[in-house]
Amino acid sequence: MEALARATRIPPRILEAMEQDRLRELPAPVFVRGFIRAYLRQLGDSPREALALYEAWVAAHTPREAPPPPRFRLHPPLVAAALLLLVLAAGLYLVAPRPPGNGPGPAERVSSRAPDLAPSAGGLTAGTPTRPLAGEPSPGARGAAVVGEDSEEHRLVVRARELTWVRVETGAGTAREELLAPGETREWRSSSRFVLTVGNAGGVSLELNGEPLPPLGASGEVVRELVLPLLEGS
Repeated sequence: MEALARATRIPPRILEAMEQDRLRELPAPVFVRGFIRAYLRQLGDSPREALALYEAWVAAHTPREAPPPPRFRLHPPLVAAALLLLVLAAGLYLVAPRPPGNGPGPAERVSSRAPDLAPSAGGLTAGTPTRPLAGEPSPGARGAAVVGEDSEEHRLVVRARELTWVRVETGAGTAREELLAPGETREWRSSSRFVLTVGNAGGVSLELNGEPLPPLGASGEVVRELVLPLLEGS
């Protein structure tokens, strides 16, 4: 078992679970597919049949999503009836008699508003400068704020020493999953932070913006959702 683990770079506990068909104890399917290929190739067998059996097991044990609720559909007859009722209600409102009021007539209302408008119209002269409201940024301040935003691009390089599965999320909302063989290298770029998940912490080395990062952990250890660059105070 130990010799096979060293040859395939598969942790011994994973090999033991695979050989005893304890599939529920295995990691994510993307890990297991790579383990099956490495295991059977080391034994000189084709992994095709074993992969087909594993895919069937995954399909049988993956919960199915509930069907979406039925969409609400408008029925044209109901819509037409509702519009007709609205038109009738508006017509009744317009033709219904109104009780006489004590308010001034139209001419009186217009004349009573004239004095209120006169001072405000006269108060604005051609020579009066206008100032922005308190708390409102000036156009120059808004431009300076836009120029000052952080637009630095980060570069993450992952080098595999052992068979390793990695998942990288970038600030653009995209995520990539890779199964790296020993000696393979992958590179990602992002204008914001990376969120990194590694299935074999001791099997990779990381480089961020040209600087090597400390080891993530031991072989077989899983590191989940590591944020790079690290937040201040981390």
